[in-house]
Amino acid sequence: MLQRSHRRRIVLFLVAIVVPSLVLIVLSLRIMSQERELAEKRALDEQHRRMSEIRQELLTHLERIKLKQVRSMATQTNGISTLDYADSELVLVAFVENNQLVLPWERNPAADDFQQLLAEPAFAQRIQQGEQEELAAKQSSKAAALYREAMRVARKPAQAAYAQLLLARSFAKSGQQSEADVQYKEILAQPSELIDEQGVPFALYAAGRLVETGIEQQAVLDCIRAELNTKRWLPATESYILRDLTNKLAETASDSTIREAAKQGQQQISRRVREVEQAAALQRDFPNLKLAAVTGNPASVSEPLWLPYGEETWLVSLATELQGARSAVIAVRADPVLASLDASARGNNLKDSVKFITGSESKGESLGKNFPGLRVDLGNDGATQAQRWNPQRWFYFLALLLVLSVTSFGAYLLWLDVRRESRLAEMRSQFVSSVSHELKTRLQQFGCSLRLCDWAVPRISRRKPSTWTRLSMKASA
Repeated sequence: MLQRSHRRRIVLFLVAIVVPSLVLIVLSLRIMSQERELAEKRALDEQHRRMSEIRQELLTHLERIKLKQVRSMATQTNGISTLDYADSELVLVAFVENNQLVLPWERNPAADDFQQLLAEPAFAQRIQQGEQEELAAKQSSKAAALYREAMRVARKPAQAAYAQLLLARSFAKSGQQSEADVQYKEILAQPSELIDEQGVPFALYAAGRLVETGIEQQAVLDCIRAELNTKRWLPATESYILRDLTNKLAETASDSTIREAAKQGQQQISRRVREVEQAAALQRDFPNLKLAAVTGNPASVSEPLWLPYGEETWLVSLATELQGARSAVIAVRADPVLASLDASARGNNLKDSVKFITGSESKGESLGKNFPGLRVDLGNDGATQAQRWNPQRWFYFLALLLVLSVTSFGAYLLWLDVRRESRLAEMRSQFVSSVSHELKTRLQQFGCSLRLCDWAVPRISRRKPSTWTRLSMKASA
């Protein structure tokens, strides 16, 4: 009976508390799971929306730069060898001819004119004779006379500067270093427009000789600064010469001011060299780029296309002149463009964790067919928002915690009640057992007495009465 009562209590507890608690827990967990899935979906939709905004804003910004440069090319008269582009974010503008990229410094009219000047008979004859005497016959004095004669018959300053440079070299070979230094100083003072067939100013050749002798270091530094500050593309050869000159000045200059200025120039020329090398790499890779497939018919391009290229990322696209005669490749520095886009995103209350990724990394999301190879990493913002505990989730959690607490407390009370009842039942059992044992013992003793009486009474009744008994019986009668 007692066990049945305990069982009834347990069943009542399960029906009244545990089962509703379990149902509430399951429903709460289900609701929390649905809320998390809904939050993840909202975060994914928000990420797609932000990606669309970033893509559209970036495309609009780049197309605005392209259109501005195309309009500038229509009115530009000095070609595209200048670095004074229509927008400061532009780094390279180069025309496309026969599916080949023509770099700006490769079409230098002054360099082409110098090749023609070298071929003039009177000048070319004296130069060839002087080089024959200097290099083959080792007659530096005769070579110097021929070079002077070439300077005399020169029609253009570039011819005279070239002959003077050879004259200074012949003086240096013949041991007349002071005369050679005089000639080099004069050449160093020549304007940078006097260039050879490679587009290198004659002044830089003289600067290299003067740096080796350790004189006129300040004048050499001024010449280097003038070349670095020029608003035109520097040919690769000139860039390397300038880099060597700044390195030598930074190492060997006797004046600390000149050394510090040369070290500052090293950073500037290093940037120029990187740009020249990347432009040359773009020229080599241009036929293999996707842009090459559409250069023959620019009108076939239905949507603008911008490709990331290089270690220092450029965004490269194809543009067409307003007259439609030629196509040009426009390269934009990606860092300032993306930085301005990131600042705009922060201004529009977008998250500032935008990171643009180029190359073969699989991280991030693609910006679409307008920007193949360019991906955007928005960080873990969407996942963070989905996993963040909002007030609704806290309410569900606290409700579950309350239900579990009440259930645990009820189970604890039931355990105490069952334990108390078990102890009482055990005490009752011990009491009943003790009482039963005592009663049984007494009954056993009483049973023995009855049996003794049953044995003794018959025997006493069969005995004869004594004399005294008989007298008593008579008296009573």
